[in-house]
Amino acid sequence: MEGGTFQAHANAGWYTGYIVQKIDDTGGKAEKIVAIPARVLIQAPNDDVPLTWVGREG
Repeated sequence: MEGGTFQAHANAGWYTGYIVQKIDDTGGKAEKIVAIPARVLIQAPNDDVPLTWVGREG
């Protein structure tokens, strides 16, 4: 499309926080709990894709 622009619209949201995992098999030592920093794109439940590209005449 000549002279047009494309815009992206998010169909999702970001989760920023920690993923907490319990580790049971520590070779006989006490169990461990680790917190892994995370930033994850969570897709909207009613959309097929997390991002929609829209072409606009401009």
